Formats: sequence, C-alpha cells, structure tokens
Amino acid sequence: MVAASDSQCEIKSAPGTAVYRRRQPERSVVYQVMQGHLETWLAGCGYDFLIAFSCKGRGICPSCNTRRMVETAAHLIDQVFPQVPVRQWVLSFPKRLRYFLARDADLLNRVLRIFLNSVEKALLLCSPDAPDHARLGAVTFVHRFGSALNDHIHFHCW
Repeated sequence: MVAASDSQCEIKSAPGTAVYRRRQPERSVVYQVMQGHLETWLAGCGYDFLIAFSCKGRGICPSCNTRRMVETAAHLIDQVFPQVPVRQWVLSFPKRLRYFLARDADLLNRVLRIFLNSVEKALLLCSPDAPDHARLGAVTFVHRFGSALNDHIHFHCW
C-alpha cells in the first residue's frame, strides 16, 4: 500500500530567494485515516507495508503524477474536446517491436499516424450518415513504461 500526502509544499520565490514551507501531512485525510486505523491494518495483514511519499520536487512522485493526470484529463474535457461522445483507443506493441519504436521517434510517429488513419477509416465505415468532410480529431499520450517500469511503449488515444 502506498500512502501519499494531500498537502502541498509551498515555495515562494522572489528574485534570487526561495522560502521553503514544510508540508503538513498530518492535516491530510490520508494521514488521519492511517493514524486512526494503522494498528488494525498492521494486525490484519502481515505481507503489506506502508511507504510515505513526500516528493519535495525531486521528480517522480505518485501523488504529483496522479494530480497532473487528473488536471490534464479535466482540461481536455473542459477546454479541448467538444461536447460529443469520446472513446479511448489503446495500441500496444509486441516486445520485439518496442525496442525499435522506443529508439526511433520518426518511426514511432509514422506508426501512430497509420494507427490513427486506420481508426478514422473504421469509424467512417461505421458512420454512414457522417458528412464526406468528417475527420478524426485525436489527442495521444505515448506511454513508455509498464506498471513494473519495464520498457513497454504504447499509445493512449482519445
């Protein structure tokens, strides 16, 4: 189990200065729940352990990454996508191809273009009432790792 603080650290900077303000995880809901139920949880499960994350701007943080993901999704829904049904398409590749795609950005872009053209053709075939000038609009996120941080290049397209 991973627990992360909902608190944010504040760094206010004037030209040439920065002031660090300590995060206050004890005010977060996650901290309070864990504090109130930690003994019960530890007594019931002998195989899990608790890891507290506090990124302090060091790069990879599950809490910060999740926040960014949610903010990006909200931005896409509220500001980018029109008010029409949206579908996600995911394309994963065999392990033998991942090596080449991960190292050749031009090849990766060409494969993405082929994939999106195929999706567009399939959607147009399934939509006989669509106008002749109808086109697919897409936002794609290229994921480079799997859940085990293994090299697993794949596309998430909306």
